[in-house]
Amino acid sequence: MEKSFSLIIKNATLVDGTGSPAIQSDIALDGDRIAQIGNLDTQGKCPTLDATGLVVAPGFIDIHSHSDFLCLIEPKSPSKVLDGVTTEICGNCGSSPFPLSEKTYQRKQEGYKKYDLEIDWRDAQGFFKRLEATPSSINRGLLVGHGSLRDFIIGYEDRPPAKEELSRMEKELIKALESGALGMSSGLIYPPGCFASKAELIELCKIVARKGGVYTTHMRDEGDGVLEAIGEALEVARQSGVSLEISHLKTAGQRNWPKLGSMIKLLEEALSEGIRVSCDRYPYIAAATDLGVLLPRWVQEGGIDKVMERLTH
Repeated sequence: MEKSFSLIIKNATLVDGTGSPAIQSDIALDGDRIAQIGNLDTQGKCPTLDATGLVVAPGFIDIHSHSDFLCLIEPKSPSKVLDGVTTEICGNCGSSPFPLSEKTYQRKQEGYKKYDLEIDWRDAQGFFKRLEATPSSINRGLLVGHGSLRDFIIGYEDRPPAKEELSRMEKELIKALESGALGMSSGLIYPPGCFASKAELIELCKIVARKGGVYTTHMRDEGDGVLEAIGEALEVARQSGVSLEISHLKTAGQRNWPKLGSMIKLLEEALSEGIRVSCDRYPYIAAATDLGVLLPRWVQEGGIDKVMERLTH
């Protein structure tokens, strides 16, 4: 008895994601699974889709997304689906939807009111529970933001954490990782992450490493001090043993373009040393971020209310 499939995709250019060259092939589906690949005889036995001139590939993974709250507002994620993205990683650049300090909770609650989004969680466990109750078109993974941890325990103060505060940050980090976070991200150009020392990051990343997570970083500088910033990120990985991902590796400013070779050399040397480091880039030459990064660090201390006060007096 011949096998009957739910759909056969004919004449596809198949890119399988392994690095092998593309091939021309048919693909048979049985429900939501690939059942067979090869030259398939249809003979009208099941529905067919002609993919001549089209590419069929596994879904793309967007490892750097900021859909942390939007995934609850628009869970069908049409912009991702139309781009072929089937998995995205949120909670990047030190900012995640958990844990939420009282001030941040109130600000987010007010800011997302226009989308009818009720923020009924404060920690990772609560967020994941809400996420699981919201049917989605794609898969999602979350990182816990170092900036969010710092805000939750210390706020936007430009100082190192006291011993007791660091201990509380570590406990919140463990809670997030055990609730399902894949690792920790940092945004060392943004407050409050910019107030953190390398030593603080190392201590937290030791926990991430112990839990088998990854550390992703929007480095402290992507322009004139980009080489020093890479050095800091590598030192955090070296001393903590964590797997390091450098987010959107770039050379900001034309005068820094010649540093690209030195940047790659630093990464290659780290790999040869045994440090687990990788990086990603976005496929365009512009950059987009908050206007606040143009302000000196001292202006940022105390949070948005203090920033506005300083700018208006």
